[in-house]
Amino acid sequence: MKSDKLKKFVSLLDGLLKEKTALEARLQEINKALGVSTAPAPASPAVASVAAPAPRKVGRPRKVPGAPVAVKAPKAPKAPKAAKGSRKRAENSASLKDTVIAILKDKKSLGRKELLDAVIGGGYKFTATDPLNSLSTLIYSNRKIFNAKSGIISLA
Repeated sequence: MKSDKLKKFVSLLDGLLKEKTALEARLQEINKALGVSTAPAPASPAVASVAAPAPRKVGRPRKVPGAPVAVKAPKAPKAPKAAKGSRKRAENSASLKDTVIAILKDKKSLGRKELLDAVIGGGYKFTATDPLNSLSTLIYSNRKIFNAKSGIISLA
């Protein structure tokens, strides 16, 4: 059984090596047609020459006495940041938390998207670019107030 796997591996490797040499020859033809000169590709390695990568060096490089010390160039001063346009905060009569609690008292339980539709339908205005994200943050960060099991949100 082991010899079957070994024979299969060797035949697959031979096939890949033949395909590689054919591709390299085709690439040389293409480069020649384009007028690009490249160094000839190295010969295909044999099965025995496949080696493990060299071990990685760990730690800081050693300081060699008498070697020149690299001096860092001074950093250029940072340009002042452009002032961002501040967004105007929405004028809501109640907080998002209070609005969600009031909706869930009436409807008992809803999915996230249905709850978002109900909050927006109730007159709450979001200034966030992703209101569902704001709502999800409120729900999942207040576990003492909200239960969120299998996508259904209800009061705790």
